[in-house]
Amino acid sequence: GKEDDDFYIGTSGTLQFEGFLKETLKLGPIEIERLRIYSDGSIEFKGGSIQLIEPMVLPLGPVNITVSAIHYGSHQKEVNGVMRKFNYFGFDGGVSIDPLGIEVRGDGVKYYYCVDNLEDKPKPYLQIKTLYLDLTLPANSGSLAQINGWVTIPEPGVSKEYAGGITLQIPSVKLAGKADIKLMPKYPAFIIDCELEPPIPIPLGSFAIYGFRGLLGYRYVAEKQAINLTSENTWYEYYKAPKLGINVNKFSGPDRSVNYDTLVSLGAGATLGTSADDGYTFSIKAMALFSIPSLFMIDGRANILSARLGLDDTKDPPFFAFVAVGDDSLEFGFGADYKLPGNGKILTIYADIQAGFFFKNQRPWYVNIGTNTNPVTARIITLLTIKSYVMLSAKGIEAGARGDFNFDRNYGVIKVKAHAFVEIGGKISFERPQMGSYLMAGVSATVKVLFVTLSLDVGILFGVEAPKPFLIYGKFYFKVKVGIKIFGKRITLFKFSGNLEVVWNFNKNMENFYNFLPLQK
Repeated sequence: GKEDDDFYIGTSGTLQFEGFLKETLKLGPIEIERLRIYSDGSIEFKGGSIQLIEPMVLPLGPVNITVSAIHYGSHQKEVNGVMRKFNYFGFDGGVSIDPLGIEVRGDGVKYYYCVDNLEDKPKPYLQIKTLYLDLTLPANSGSLAQINGWVTIPEPGVSKEYAGGITLQIPSVKLAGKADIKLMPKYPAFIIDCELEPPIPIPLGSFAIYGFRGLLGYRYVAEKQAINLTSENTWYEYYKAPKLGINVNKFSGPDRSVNYDTLVSLGAGATLGTSADDGYTFSIKAMALFSIPSLFMIDGRANILSARLGLDDTKDPPFFAFVAVGDDSLEFGFGADYKLPGNGKILTIYADIQAGFFFKNQRPWYVNIGTNTNPVTARIITLLTIKSYVMLSAKGIEAGARGDFNFDRNYGVIKVKAHAFVEIGGKISFERPQMGSYLMAGVSATVKVLFVTLSLDVGILFGVEAPKPFLIYGKFYFKVKVGIKIFGKRITLFKFSGNLEVVWNFNKNMENFYNFLPLQK
């Protein structure tokens, strides 16, 4: 290829070590994002790193230095309006000081130095992508306190934002806490989200308060653009985007939220649960957020017949609910993703209910109890699955339901497999007078006895649409097949099938009718 006035040849890929380098030095593969050799003799190497199969430990007295990866390559960035070329080398690793119980780890520790021949060469600089700290006090005789923290350091000229977090546990008094923070000292601007679990729950009759949560932000605002959404997206999509609910990663700092004069965010919440069993029967986490001027939101999560979620739990409770007021709209929703037991072998329930009302434009309001692409679903053992949805909006009404029965058993030399389903649905359009509905049902079964197979498939479809086009459609089909397997080859002994189709249509176009079959699709 050619870049500016220089020609180059280039490649990318993975370099795998074998033999002595892999077995003795424990060198893993090198990922090469880009390697170029230019016509002027210069070499550009981007994104090179060596992952060590086993971390390299360098003992220096009481200090152990561990290296898990080595980085090297080239990098370009703009300095004082001029694009400059840098090379870098670095590592991922850590430092452990055993007597003090201190461990510090760094990801992406890189040293950059300028390699071009232009004047006013920039000074070398050190960049640490993420720095971790683990501290145990005291280190040797039963931990009195455990502190874990991390911080990301911005790359000069690229970002001005520091981000970090810390967790604190004091087992002797059963006290735990955590905090996530973002900081831009230049403006200044900050946001901090803290949680605290006191040693003793605060009783409230049959319930108790197990924890508190607070959020404070200055010049940080909750907005959809913070997670790469647009103003056309809903607050429901903002709420459901990972990580579910309210967290500091869904706030824009002052360098991005330039359209606001006053940027203040305040939040408060608590964890409640049944007091007799430490929240096992029922527990809930709730939080209210005021992010001025963009959003007011209430976020709630609930759990039943399960251990109360603590600060160190990464999974979300199976039940959620939210209310959001912002961007001249009111949205709310609740849902469930519940499994009994934890693997869902007995019962699995998924429900997602949402609604939105818009103050400036009343046309796009909606209320969805499931959708045609994401219906409310219940699965009992592995036999029965039920799906349904109801969608209400200014455009019309759409609803549907489907039940599936599956049976798959082995009885020695006899294998039986069966499936049956029933589905109904309909739609009413308010934009133009039009309505339609349909009914589908079917049964299929396969029986295998040694090397003989018998299969049966029967189904019906009936639908109506009116007034324009006016359509009545019906179909019945069946298929019977008997086969045998000899020496690994399947032979059909008997096969019989047929179908009957009836159509009364004032309009020959059937495309609109098939749009009424979302669950079947």
